[in-house]
Amino acid sequence: MAALAEKRGCLMGRAKMLPWQLGEITATLDDATGRWLARARYRDGSGKSVAIKRQGRTKFGAKQAVRDAVTDAEARWRAAKKDNVLTVARLAAEWLEVRRPATVVINPSTQAGTTPTAGLRMQSWLQYEQKLNTHVIPVLGDTAVLALTTPMCQKVIHGLYKIEAGTGFRTASLTKQVLQQLLDFAIQQGYRTDNPVRSISKIPRKRAKPKTMTPSMVQRVHSAVANCQPESGVGGSSPTSRLADIVNLLSATGMRVGEVLALRWEDIDLLSTPPTVTVSGTLVEGRYFYRQDLRKAGEEDLIYPLTSWASGMLLRRSANAEATATGAVFGTRNGTFYRPSNFRTDLRKALKAGLISEAITPHTFRRTVASELAAALDDQAASIQLGHSSPEVTRRSYIARPSTIPDFSAGLGNLAPKNQEKHDLREV
Repeated sequence: MAALAEKRGCLMGRAKMLPWQLGEITATLDDATGRWLARARYRDGSGKSVAIKRQGRTKFGAKQAVRDAVTDAEARWRAAKKDNVLTVARLAAEWLEVRRPATVVINPSTQAGTTPTAGLRMQSWLQYEQKLNTHVIPVLGDTAVLALTTPMCQKVIHGLYKIEAGTGFRTASLTKQVLQQLLDFAIQQGYRTDNPVRSISKIPRKRAKPKTMTPSMVQRVHSAVANCQPESGVGGSSPTSRLADIVNLLSATGMRVGEVLALRWEDIDLLSTPPTVTVSGTLVEGRYFYRQDLRKAGEEDLIYPLTSWASGMLLRRSANAEATATGAVFGTRNGTFYRPSNFRTDLRKALKAGLISEAITPHTFRRTVASELAAALDDQAASIQLGHSSPEVTRRSYIARPSTIPDFSAGLGNLAPKNQEKHDLREV
């Protein structure tokens, strides 16, 4: 059995000892001196494995001398440190510093940021920092990393959403991901041997039908933004057609709003058949504002064939466009990129002025495009249009199914009772 256990240990690998954890103590009798010699290894506060040996008159005394020596070493180490407890807040600070990406250098004239490296992107790092500082540190910041338990983590994570209101599920999910990565880092550094976050019960998924617009509602939105800004142009003093033109392209492609607003004239090809627009970047907005030369999560560039109404709109804008350093298709009067947050504000104002009370966001257009294509063609077409990795992603969050089932009754004739009299409701 001992040999089998030893073999299993070799296959599975030994668990890494925690700081100040003492390994197995062995003791041997020195025939020359008549004293017992005890040996062991322990891991010090820095995570380094240290060998130790002590003598004693008895086997128990030698082993106890080893234990006392490790206890004394830990006490001296802790006394030498002003703050001798590794808390969640300190661990978070260490992890964020390790994960911090290179600072984005922004060209002031083109508003283009340096191309992200293969590691974590700045916007993701800022999101990690925000989730820790907002939801984790205020509750668990003073807790010792070694004292952190699954129930403690579960209480924090599951307290971030409200089932009745149907809110907070995404926040809870993202916070759980960040906390799980933080505790994985603790294991890698030898601070813990387990991750309590991995045992948290599953966060419920919000089961809601994707909110889309009917064709009649889309027309109302087009009218609302057109009435708000009726003149053609490429920016300048209000009113202009910029808001209506952006809504036009969102409806024609299903692109993300950050991708639409990041378009440059070099991305537009109106001479090809059909005309196309290449999505090669997106706008990053937050602590920094710049054009990132990569799409979301490093997705590949997409080339969209344009509808006649979208290509006609871009042709009109190109005729009135002035050369700017950014080359922005939907730039401001100063030639800079139009912020997504400003677009959302302008859209809400236009919808309110048009007496549209429904909550319509830029992403509503993306879901509407997906639902229309799924109904007219299939889910695969909708998935390709949105640039998703699989139709499952599109089905789950973007495609709204009709409430009324089409009439398939003609295909069910073989299932009718054989002896039942047929009735025609028109004759009743």
